[in-house]
Amino acid sequence: MYVLTLKNRLNEFRAVQRLRELGLLDEGLLPLVEVVKKDVAFDKLVDPSTGEYVKVNKPYKSGKRKGQPRMCTVDDLETERDVTLDNISDAFAGKKVLVDFFRCYMPKYKGADPSKCKLVLKMSNDLAFYEEAVKRLADYRDLIPVISVIDELSNLSPKSLEALILELRKTSSNKPVAIRISTYEGYEHILSDLLGPDDYLIYDINETPPASRIEEFDELADLHIAAHSVLLCSPRKRDDGNKVYEDGCFIDNSHIRDFSEYGFEGVGDYAGLRDSLPPRPGAGATGRALALFYDGSSNTFKRYINPDVKKGQSGYDDVVKQILADRGELERRAGECAVLSEIADHAAAGNYGGWQTWIVYTVVRYVQQLYLAHGNSYNL
Repeated sequence: MYVLTLKNRLNEFRAVQRLRELGLLDEGLLPLVEVVKKDVAFDKLVDPSTGEYVKVNKPYKSGKRKGQPRMCTVDDLETERDVTLDNISDAFAGKKVLVDFFRCYMPKYKGADPSKCKLVLKMSNDLAFYEEAVKRLADYRDLIPVISVIDELSNLSPKSLEALILELRKTSSNKPVAIRISTYEGYEHILSDLLGPDDYLIYDINETPPASRIEEFDELADLHIAAHSVLLCSPRKRDDGNKVYEDGCFIDNSHIRDFSEYGFEGVGDYAGLRDSLPPRPGAGATGRALALFYDGSSNTFKRYINPDVKKGQSGYDDVVKQILADRGELERRAGECAVLSEIADHAAAGNYGGWQTWIVYTVVRYVQQLYLAHGNSYNL
């Protein structure tokens, strides 16, 4: 079982759409969506005297038609509604999805902009608000609630966790529950006694190397937890800029190979991305254009980089040239690749993509390679 871990952001969901088009949302892939923002929708404002939609002139902001007028409908702000969970359910089209209202210890996310992380901060610091959000998942048949226990946050004690699990059992007795936790200590009773064979234990070691936790994994196995067990890792360091890959930084992806030896039934990661939150203003204006191409046959990444920091995302023209020059070798080693074909097609039209495009490419390439390297399955 492979647990594809993504945040509910535009480009990560674009990657999901592409994976669905490619038939790669297979039975053995279980998505874990970290909710880091609220999605809202509105009805359109109607003129009561005519019954027609209200329209205003909003010039194009960019592209060849920049500055040219266009008539646009207007949102009726009084009809605002939260469609976060609807969007997740729709994105995966009836597939079971683990949903985690993301909580964290913010000092670990040094470059994050708190003004862009309001929902994460609220979920982290207001336990009653968090618990109500988790309970809302009972209304969605295919969305599985994830309860996150964060070491540095003391507001979800073992007693509170037990009470929340029992409350979920009352409202949706047949629905699985997942607990995401980074250490079992203090929660042994809950993990052993309250989790059944349909539930999930997501053991989140984040950026720590799995090999450094072997003794802990052995102790966890001694608890004989009935739930499906998943080792969740984030092998790309969130604080590493692209320069580290110019210097030959190695990504330890050993969790994909070794998780079953550690006693876990499944494994999860961020599909070549970092576990990051929105950065402060100005971040990303410059930097080295980077492409990380995962090779499922060797469980390694090959990096292509433009060292010119001043070019920023416009440096992807050179990155794409490097990749296409290497295309024959990439296909020989790792087989077919939907991303390579898209890159070549777009490059022929003079489009090399930017930071956001390469988020999609990284995820799609990674997941397709995992699938192909394991006999067209996610039986890793």
